[in-house]
Amino acid sequence: MIKEQLRGQRGASIMIMVMILAFCILPLFGLLSFEVGRANLAQQQLQNAVDAASLAAVATLASQDDAAPAAAHANCKNAALLVFQANSILGMPLAPATIQATGNTSPAAGASHLFFEFLDPVSKAVVPTGDPRGKIVRVHGAIGAVPAFGKYLGIGNFVVRTTSHGAVPELDVVLCLDNSGSIDDQTNVTLVRRQWDPVLNKIVYKSPGSMSNGKIFDIATPGLNGTSFNGIPPQYLSMASRFWFSEHLTQFFGVPGLRSGGVYPEAGRPPGNFAAGAPTYDGGYNGKGVYTDMVVNIDGNTTFGGKTVTDGGFTYNFPTVESMVEASRGNLENAANYTNSKADTSLPAITPHTGYQAAYFKAAKAACQPIQDCRDASQLFCNIINTDTHAHFSIVSFDGIVGSNETSTESRRDIDENGNNSYGANTAFHQPLSPLDPDQPDTRYNEAITAIPLPVAKGATNIGAAIDAAVTQLTTNHRPNAVKAIVLFTDGQPTAGSPSPLAAARAAAVRARDAGIPVYTIGLALNPALIAPQQAILNDTNSNATSGGIAGISGQGATFNSVTNTAELREAFREVARALCQLVQAQ
Repeated sequence: MIKEQLRGQRGASIMIMVMILAFCILPLFGLLSFEVGRANLAQQQLQNAVDAASLAAVATLASQDDAAPAAAHANCKNAALLVFQANSILGMPLAPATIQATGNTSPAAGASHLFFEFLDPVSKAVVPTGDPRGKIVRVHGAIGAVPAFGKYLGIGNFVVRTTSHGAVPELDVVLCLDNSGSIDDQTNVTLVRRQWDPVLNKIVYKSPGSMSNGKIFDIATPGLNGTSFNGIPPQYLSMASRFWFSEHLTQFFGVPGLRSGGVYPEAGRPPGNFAAGAPTYDGGYNGKGVYTDMVVNIDGNTTFGGKTVTDGGFTYNFPTVESMVEASRGNLENAANYTNSKADTSLPAITPHTGYQAAYFKAAKAACQPIQDCRDASQLFCNIINTDTHAHFSIVSFDGIVGSNETSTESRRDIDENGNNSYGANTAFHQPLSPLDPDQPDTRYNEAITAIPLPVAKGATNIGAAIDAAVTQLTTNHRPNAVKAIVLFTDGQPTAGSPSPLAAARAAAVRARDAGIPVYTIGLALNPALIAPQQAILNDTNSNATSGGIAGISGQGATFNSVTNTAELREAFREVARALCQLVQAQ
């Protein structure tokens, strides 16, 4: 009886424990398991949202048209925030999410935060926002989660965190820049005949005839491919078809030179006819006017109106064409040159000062067109690519030849070079090739930006050699995972190359095609007669290897951009930059 009572009591206890377990403890475990599962789901959903934000950030960075790294980083953060805000976690919308200035924040219940870091893809170190090395985007996400049954389990609000990385793709790009003679044909210049007037006892600066100032193209009246008659050295002064360069005539006829008596260098020397015997050519020769000097109108106008130039902390005054003539010869460098050259007889308002010659040529180089607009547009292109992708750069400058390295030069006479009748000093002019470097840290961006302004207008146009040099760079110095591309700018069409200029250019495009390298072409045609032949060799619609365009032959999505106004140059380079950013984004 007693045993039965004990068994009954034990059974009742067990039943009570079962009931407690069933109605109290197991539900608590169930709720706890539910909350754990819910927390895991929140973690997974947050990871998905942050991953999407990270992808949006790098896609924006690699496809925008922005040359300012700070703005580019700001844009990619805003794009990432919008994508993040479009998601929800545990039914909680992320629309109120905000970007934080510091990491490891603890958002309140229902709030969500994003924090961005930018990393150098080579060192993997965090760099400041706005640093152009920041090509990896690290996105930190955090939300303040609210447990569904926290009040029953004694669990308060908790923070869920996660991180995602995105990296812009690699791009190896070679920019081929034409610096043939025609690239400064839109420069405004003035031609003068500098000679001694024994009656007035001073230097006089005469116009050699009508149409002696204005654009080089209009003065030289060249054919389809422009002229090598250049605003700054090498000037090729005997190539002005409307006029005779005095030293070409004097050397041809064996008489004293009007320019400086045929003696070079000219600093400190009066006109050649200051001594008896040199002709003045006041009546011209065979119906054409004769001139001694051509100067660039550094104010950019058809008729020079005066300009001051500040360089090295000193302001140089150029009130007249005559002041530019004397500065270009070195006669304003010091009082001795000023007096000995007789410049003081006509320029009494000028105070000589060291640096006048360099200040003139610096201003003249900046006023040469369209080459200066091309330099500006090319640098803008590099800035956009450097901001939006992980790019390595190479610059190939070309005219009739292509350089072999960054210090390559061409030797030309600085004043005139026409067969045996040449004048001036043999001078080494820049023709750089800034190579790619496969070493990951060396983007060569700074070297590219430095190389772009160096070349001046010189000779012929060997597009085939330029493309060949670019293909060699991309096949020997490329990074294994980088997308490869060539961008070719020219203001003409091929005029040099073997077996023929056009055949050489197309053969180089075939080589690029076979290497899987697109050749994007930008053609500047300021002469309407040049538009059709330029399109025939640069177009992207005809891929025939013997009759097509360079962009079309190379394939791989390459495009041709035709420009008929220098104001459109920057937009053309921007267009190619956008195309390349989209190309690497697609990879």
